[in-house]
Amino acid sequence: MTDVFHEVDAVYRLEQEKLRCPVTAFDGLRAAGPVVWLESQKVFAVTGYHEAQTVLDDAVNFSSANMAGEQATRNYAEMLSRAAALARDAGRTGGTAPLGDAHPLVLAHADPPVHTRQRALVRPSFSAARVRRAESRIAELADGLLDKVVERGRMDVRAEYSDALMSQIVTTELHCPVSDAPTLQRWARIFMRAVGRDLTDAELDEMARARFEFDEYFDHRIDEVRGQPVEDMLGAIVNERVAEDEEPLTRGELLMICELLLQGGTETSGNTTTNIVHFLAGHPSEADRLRADPGAIPAFIDEYMRWDQPDQMLHRTAVNDTEVAGTLIPTGSVVMVHKAAASRDPRVYDHPGELDYSRPPQRSLVFGGGPHFCLGAALGKAQIRIALERLLARATDIELAVDESELRKIPSIVLHGFEQLPVRFRTIA
Repeated sequence: MTDVFHEVDAVYRLEQEKLRCPVTAFDGLRAAGPVVWLESQKVFAVTGYHEAQTVLDDAVNFSSANMAGEQATRNYAEMLSRAAALARDAGRTGGTAPLGDAHPLVLAHADPPVHTRQRALVRPSFSAARVRRAESRIAELADGLLDKVVERGRMDVRAEYSDALMSQIVTTELHCPVSDAPTLQRWARIFMRAVGRDLTDAELDEMARARFEFDEYFDHRIDEVRGQPVEDMLGAIVNERVAEDEEPLTRGELLMICELLLQGGTETSGNTTTNIVHFLAGHPSEADRLRADPGAIPAFIDEYMRWDQPDQMLHRTAVNDTEVAGTLIPTGSVVMVHKAAASRDPRVYDHPGELDYSRPPQRSLVFGGGPHFCLGAALGKAQIRIALERLLARATDIELAVDESELRKIPSIVLHGFEQLPVRFRTIA
């Protein structure tokens, strides 16, 4: 048991060797029990599938305010304080408050009834009809990016395709010109540093500057779409009608929702797409199989995300003494819902370590659960699917352009992906 905890701690220390393949550490942790106290991290790790569902479904006893973990909460609080100081020094306000000051908890970070109200106002922007309308635009953007690399037969998948595509998609949905996508992508990458590790003073200053720039930028965008007949997601959210007894989204809420949409629309989809291409580069027969049968791609993506999750855990805080799987979780305890471990629970999945997209579908933990199930799940999966379809239609014989040992994983306990992925390929005529 000591060896198991030592291996898990190595993942928490962000040792590259463990980040490359944390599965053995997570499997060992789950074998220790569906709910395990991690003394070194002072958290209860929920590693069982059913137990994870129980916690995610229970917004009464488990708060989402600390959803990204204590490190992210500390980093964010300090970053927002510094950003507000920059706004006051510059005399910039959003509505009546200094930009950087009015940043309430929203959506994934909020608890009912605040979360319930926000979700009701944002949900229509993620309708099935809107996702279908977006698909042709996603394919157009994907082809535009591939046009730039197919002739040379090599690219950094993360920088030149997956991240670039996802940032362009979310940029257009947030009422921004595609030419601003690199700026939004840079902001998203800076903000995501807060998740899963402590930041240096210089990194916090960089985040604060990015936050101030982001708020100024989207403060203007919100004003541009308010009351206007625009078709993008930002316009739909800003102009969503509310019942007479409901409060519309505040400017502070809108700014934070813009950030969540930016992060969720780029990091999860971008990491998954990059991770899948890495897998296919090592399994060319699987790439050929999907190329021959594109109809299997949605099932493949669902299974791949179970097998190799891009966001490995969610955090909750116990607001009441609550028992889960016979373990008492006292009020105030931090709970780590370990989706990556729970999604390989052998009580639910036969041969969970195998990637088998013919297996019967199960309720997925990839996009969370309960009242906080990700609103953008359908759109995110559509982005990944189209990105993969277009790549496989135009490239074959995909292989790594560097040795596997040269690849580096994102230094985060939460995010699971590659910092870069150079590949070479042969263009399909």
